[in-house]
Amino acid sequence: MLRTKLALIFILIFTTSCKQLFTDDELGLVFEKTLISSLSYESTFKINAAFPLGKTISRPVGVWQRLLETDNYCMDYRIPSKKKTGIITLVKKEANSICPALPIYEPFLSLDNISDFNFKLLNNFISGKKIRKATYGMSLTFLYKNEKRKIEITLVNMNRKIFKENHDFLKYQSFGTKYWKKGLRISRVKNRKIRTNPWLVQSLKKDSSGELNFCERVDRTCKVIGKNSCYECLAGWIPVVDFNCPNGGSKVCAPIDCGKKGMPACPRGTKWKGVEMLELCFDNSPAGFCEGELKTMCDDNKVLICN
Repeated sequence: MLRTKLALIFILIFTTSCKQLFTDDELGLVFEKTLISSLSYESTFKINAAFPLGKTISRPVGVWQRLLETDNYCMDYRIPSKKKTGIITLVKKEANSICPALPIYEPFLSLDNISDFNFKLLNNFISGKKIRKATYGMSLTFLYKNEKRKIEITLVNMNRKIFKENHDFLKYQSFGTKYWKKGLRISRVKNRKIRTNPWLVQSLKKDSSGELNFCERVDRTCKVIGKNSCYECLAGWIPVVDFNCPNGGSKVCAPIDCGKKGMPACPRGTKWKGVEMLELCFDNSPAGFCEGELKTMCDDNKVLICN
């Protein structure tokens, strides 16, 4: 009886830990890199005037607020309270180019346990130093699990004609209005080419050919096929379930919706390193898990997926 209880407790702890695929630091890194790749090439930035740029957003507590709207995304923030944690989210616009109503239950990107959040636009954006004719950008500062974080995003396509600032005339101790210059622009063709590069976190979905964007592939002898390009993954990489190799199986760039229908199964974790079987990709393989009632199966690429 005691052994049965201990076994059940172990299974509960093991299955719970499997759901946590990232550490806190990794979650923060994935959020940062995905946010940068999503907003860097946007051109229109509509700021919520209710929240002054560069000022910590602390009210109204416990309420969702829309902070920013761009060409394709909406950035929202649930202001923390004593009972609710702060959450920053990025959601894709709907087909009619309108931001969905708050709150968003399934955002494109989110990070929980946020506080002391503020953001501002910059026209002197090079390593925080004031440099003439520098690149324009955005700076986000916040506490993530009580640790200070700062994200700086270069906005190469931002439409700047609507932004202005006071320009000091030192001789007369007065000021005038100075509009921001147009700056660098990237054409739609080049924009599309850059965005579809696997380096910019395109493993969330399969590519146009229906194949995953692998950064490393191994065969059944655990030999790496071709060149390892995982160092180019903007948000790191995630292993998929195929072969039981000492250094893990094949890898794809993060983030990826593992466990969802048609996507790779989420690896069980390091416990499976001790399993002696070499090939882990077979129908109903326990080496990976899926959400809900989905089951694991081996696809044409010899990768364990959910179906």
